[in-house]
Amino acid sequence: MEQVPRVSIIMPAHNVEGFIDEAIGSIVAQSYASFELIIVDDASTDGTAEILAARQDRCSLEPQQLRILRQPNGGASSARNRGVAEARGELVGFIDADDRWSPQTLAQLVGALDAFPESDIACPLYRRIDEDGREVNYLGEPVHRTHTQQSEAKFFDAGEMLIATPAESATGVLVRREAFAAGGGFDTALKSNNDVDCWLRILWERKSTLVQCPQALVDYRIRSAQITSNVRRMQKGHEQFLGNHQPLLREIGVFARRRHFGLVRAYWSLLAARQGDVWLAFRYWISALFYSPRLALPATLGSSAAFAIAKAVLPSAIWQWVSKLRKRFRR
Repeated sequence: MEQVPRVSIIMPAHNVEGFIDEAIGSIVAQSYASFELIIVDDASTDGTAEILAARQDRCSLEPQQLRILRQPNGGASSARNRGVAEARGELVGFIDADDRWSPQTLAQLVGALDAFPESDIACPLYRRIDEDGREVNYLGEPVHRTHTQQSEAKFFDAGEMLIATPAESATGVLVRREAFAAGGGFDTALKSNNDVDCWLRILWERKSTLVQCPQALVDYRIRSAQITSNVRRMQKGHEQFLGNHQPLLREIGVFARRRHFGLVRAYWSLLAARQGDVWLAFRYWISALFYSPRLALPATLGSSAAFAIAKAVLPSAIWQWVSKLRKRFRR
């Protein structure tokens, strides 16, 4: 008799021929064994389909553990919803096809939801990597250090989730399937923020919490082709996103709302600077400080955005000096 897996891991895939084999390999290497991997090819036009076929032929997973679905192009949210609709597990996890999990990630996430039944969602800590797999900071610069982990789990309700955004991506998030259904799944009409929107609806509808698991680690790849690189589109998507959460925005109060608006604009500023649109980056940065002046302080997203702007406008030699000075003060 076929055993039903406890976890269904959903991987949307669209034109990721350079990364998907590594992403699958990171799931195959999980120490927690009761899972199935459902890959939804969202009408890829590169070599993704051929790589999936080859991986299926040589995969060490049992045949019932790996399922590959194909659909007309509908976007990542549509592909994730399709995968969840096909899922058999009581827990549903997500990984993007260009990211990778450490071997203990799934075991730690499952353990967190087992230990904290009041939580419907578990997320890991994230390590940003570039297209070559090197760890990088917000500015895209290589980071030469051992990843430091927080010692205890942290919990976030809907309001805290909106401000802190501990789940930086859909990748690495584990959700109770009944909670996912209660939240309504991913909103395919949103231009951006689809993942945070989904988690917020779950937490709001069920009055539950998200637990951030310090032992779980996920590599979140930053690529130039990502949707998150289109800042103007992100702004439009954020306006749609806010429309979905008016009751929550009213509940958290004016100061928390301003904190959220400031953080979002600081993030847009950073991305715009990395794209070379310095004037747009500066406008977002000023707007961020208007909403939340504390973002001008060191070790904040606002200060990271300021350094990204400086990197974009300063001559290389001067930036190298500023960067060294910055690193010295951070020690």
